[in-house]
Amino acid sequence: GSVGYLSPYPNWELNDVARPNSLVSFFRMTIDACDRMWGVDNGIDDVLGKAKKLGPMRLIAIDLKTDK
Repeated sequence: GSVGYLSPYPNWELNDVARPNSLVSFFRMTIDACDRMWGVDNGIDDVLGKAKKLGPMRLIAIDLKTDK
């Protein structure tokens, strides 16, 4: 068999909370008829632990054809 691995979507840079404009806590995702994934980023890190606000709440759209 093959060994799988986890890969951040759409890329590592967008998931690195040390970088500005990164995704922090992306949830409530849906995909529309134009192949865009929409979701809310609440900007809060470690929601279940010691929550820390790293950015504003934002509505995010990612084009699934280009991953941008």
